[in-house]
Amino acid sequence: SHDGKSRAINELSPTRFSVSVRKRIIEISTKGAHSLDLSNGGRDHGYKSCPSRRNLICLNRREGKRAVVKGLFKEEAAVKYRSIGKTEIQVSSLCFGTMSFGGNADAETSKEMFKRCREAGINFFDTANSYAKGQSEVILGECIADCRNDIVLTTKVFNPMGTDINAKGLSRRHIILEVENSLKRLKTDRIDFYFVHSFDPLTPMEETLRAMNDLQSQGKIVYPAVSNWAAWQIAKALGISAKEQLARFELIQPMYNLVKRQAEVEILRLAQAEQVGVITYSPLGGGLLTVKYGMKKRPVQGRLMEQKMYANRYADQVNYEVADRFTAYCEEKGIHPATLAVAWVMSHPGV
Repeated sequence: SHDGKSRAINELSPTRFSVSVRKRIIEISTKGAHSLDLSNGGRDHGYKSCPSRRNLICLNRREGKRAVVKGLFKEEAAVKYRSIGKTEIQVSSLCFGTMSFGGNADAETSKEMFKRCREAGINFFDTANSYAKGQSEVILGECIADCRNDIVLTTKVFNPMGTDINAKGLSRRHIILEVENSLKRLKTDRIDFYFVHSFDPLTPMEETLRAMNDLQSQGKIVYPAVSNWAAWQIAKALGISAKEQLARFELIQPMYNLVKRQAEVEILRLAQAEQVGVITYSPLGGGLLTVKYGMKKRPVQGRLMEQKMYANRYADQVNYEVADRFTAYCEEKGIHPATLAVAWVMSHPGV
């Protein structure tokens, strides 16, 4: 809540909106959650669409110093900084994802969003080589040109980057080629966290891990990271890295939000047990949790309307029932749904 006081929310009690969700929201308000003003890019308090909403993802562990925030947040709020796992790298508790750069957002809009994030104290930026066919990295590289040493940067490898049969996956060959391409597009000499973007059943896990270890030894990446792997796959990789004395994954990026909570079953517990950092993606459910969607409500534009992958992911009608109840609660308490959806994800101790 904006005033930081705990409130009873027994009215949120459908089976799918579980007791643990209600408990977490109470915990957020008790601790004084960040008061994110995401509406209209932070320009007002209305429920207008915002290209930056989809880009906010959240992070991990110990809280450090505070910075006064302007722009995306209310001025009395603050960005908190946390360590990623055991690395002691300090990052803002909000990470800005740049999948829209070069796609839904043109270069000018992308640079304005980046500027607002920096003004707010955000120092953590996430991209991938496949976002907008490499244009996301190109634009982000231009954005960070004069502040590279002040920000923490991630990108990813796995998805197809051409028509060639070998231009995809996690083979040593593809990883070596693509890290060079990413470094050129980003105009940097190293990547702080280099994600394997998905699991590759065709490449032996040890080959992938050795390639990542070599990149770290060469100074091209600081730490390996992993996204969209099952918990057992991550656990196996950590075991191989320990046995073979290879650089291990230090950061995990799973999907996690109010209606997609599978990460709670094993991934977040694994991360806590092994002291691996976690940043999550899709805390707003592709826009589902931003007031625009409901059982009888759909926007003209939006990811769930325009992209088949998102439409299929949230096709179950119970998701829209939850969205209605969540929106109603937020309206009653005077909180923007996007604010609380992001804060809820941030409140998990494993994130």
